Amino acid sequence: MNAFELAELLFPDVTMTPQEAEALYPLRTLPEGAKVTRVAPSPTGFVHFGTLFPAFVSERLAHQSGGTFYLRIEDTDSLRYVAGAEQDLVDTLSYYGIHFDEGPGTDGETGIYGPYWQSQRKNIYHIFAKQLVQEGKAYPYFPSDEELAALKQVNKKIKIKTGRRRQRRRKPHNNPAELHGQRRLRHPLRRVVHLYYISLQMETVKRRYFSPI
Repeated sequence: MNAFELAELLFPDVTMTPQEAEALYPLRTLPEGAKVTRVAPSPTGFVHFGTLFPAFVSERLAHQSGGTFYLRIEDTDSLRYVAGAEQDLVDTLSYYGIHFDEGPGTDGETGIYGPYWQSQRKNIYHIFAKQLVQEGKAYPYFPSDEELAALKQVNKKIKIKTGRRRQRRRKPHNNPAELHGQRRLRHPLRRVVHLYYISLQMETVKRRYFSPI
């Protein structure tokens, strides 16, 4: 199985190209020097200073330069989700005079560059993930909850503060479909795409990060 066949197996419903996806979001018409900034909190509880302060700075930077400030909700952490936290966030920003030009609100989304909910942007990311797999720059990996828990313990032991353990891995198998099994590719328990980057200093290829899709 080559990279194109693997990409089709992973993303059979993706027919749009990255170029076509980018065409859906034209450049904003803004004055020279204008900044586009955003705040992207998680709806996991009350708004704290760590969100409020960067939101204030981002809003001032955008509006004082004639630009755009938008709000995006990072709602992908379903385990920590708190019902109603999104509205509390919008209300808190408004209370402190922090007003966004684009993003989710009481009456729906404002702006043409949505969705402004991270969980609803999955289809966009699949387009680019498929291209990366086609180009051999990404490959599928199916960690179980037990494996992730074990790697988290390794993180704590060696004091790595990067979330999930960035486990050293060899170069992707020449035939990932055979490596992980045809059935699991078609019915994955968890699908993760690993990306590689070139380290110019070390003159080697290392895994940069992986993101669930």
